[in-house]
Amino acid sequence: MADEALELTIKVGRRLGGSSLIVASALRTAFLCLRRSSEVHGLTREQIGEAGIQWAATKRRNGHRCKSGLILWSDELRATIDVALTIERPFVACSCHVFGNPDCLRRTAAGASPGPDPHFVGQLTNEVWV
Repeated sequence: MADEALELTIKVGRRLGGSSLIVASALRTAFLCLRRSSEVHGLTREQIGEAGIQWAATKRRNGHRCKSGLILWSDELRATIDVALTIERPFVACSCHVFGNPDCLRRTAAGASPGPDPHFVGQLTNEVWV
């Protein structure tokens, strides 16, 4: 993904807010951490530490232990996670998923909310690229 496309995603997410900002922040986190969407959507608050994010790999061979590693903070990653944690949700205390949906549930590819109005995105795209 080109940097321009990622920045456009973040700009649209900020403008629309709510679920769109959650998805845009998750996409940016996946890009920065080189993680799959299932790993990013499963990120919990417990995995966030002072030094960075503790990740457990979702793919492993039969009989092998699950590998885990620490991704150290960069300024951009820290800012992205901070944005995701400050998005207003009805039941923040019960939400352990950083990129959970507004109902405090883990976001899935099949259960993702519908995208933004295509007319709005087209207008924003024209603003950015022209």
